[in-house]
Amino acid sequence: MDAKVERSLNELSATEIAAKIAAGEITCEAVTRDCMARIAARDIHAVDVGDFFHAATAGGASALLRDDIGRLAPGKKADLVLVDLACPQMQPARDPLRGFVYHAADRAVRDVFVDGVQVVADRRVLTLDQADAAIRLTAAQERMEAAAPQHDYLRRKAEEIVPLSLPVVD
Repeated sequence: MDAKVERSLNELSATEIAAKIAAGEITCEAVTRDCMARIAARDIHAVDVGDFFHAATAGGASALLRDDIGRLAPGKKADLVLVDLACPQMQPARDPLRGFVYHAADRAVRDVFVDGVQVVADRRVLTLDQADAAIRLTAAQERMEAAAPQHDYLRRKAEEIVPLSLPVVD
């Protein structure tokens, strides 16, 4: 991999990785970065999923000048994602990293540990009441939509600023 591409991958990944893996977002982001890196390098073989894994771990730690993260070793801080290889989207399990990044994503995540603390157990987030969060998010969205005209220079309603992708039928 080109040194400039590697440095960019490491810098982009370093500050975001742990939280995004726990949220299941990292796989979508890795696919996007994969495409962008290949386009930037004008070479379809410029990077592979292993390069992104390195950027998300040891490369990211290096970009942050941190030697206490980025590797599984005694004395290092660790965030771990345990993936269910029996998940249908992980099949065949010949290349689990590729299957996880390009196909299964958060559907295969079984357990997550952040800095040694379990935050997801058997596919259930332990640090968030998801039902309550959904209720609060819906209420916040309703408040934001109601306030949109006060913040828009043309005084447009939210549905004028960002129309729905498809019409809603009652």
